[in-house]
Amino acid sequence: MNFSDALQEMYIATAEVFGETIRVTPVRGTAFDVQRAIWATEKPTVVITDARQVETRDDVVTVLAADWAAPARGATVTRTATGELWTVVDVTPLRGGAWKLSLTRAAAVARARSVGEAQ
Repeated sequence: MNFSDALQEMYIATAEVFGETIRVTPVRGTAFDVQRAIWATEKPTVVITDARQVETRDDVVTVLAADWAAPARGATVTRTATGELWTVVDVTPLRGGAWKLSLTRAAAVARARSVGEAQ
């Protein structure tokens, strides 16, 4: 067994114990569930734009490549436990057959787009 194989087994074991279900809606294609997502909540960030203060929280979720073969920016993720809707803003491959997905609240993305369109 090489290091990548051991790392993948570690991801699988961790996901089996601590994983939660997320609903994925790809940019193109049909929505599907991922049963073994590992969620990590980040600290809130305060952003000031046009004299308004907006608090955002960017979270990270790790998924196995076997559960989501090709994640992409712009896909949406619903955290089943809370019903929160998030947008994938960055995808980082991890050794051992997993992806680290950086997420931001979908409402924050929509708000930013509408401000950009209004200018």
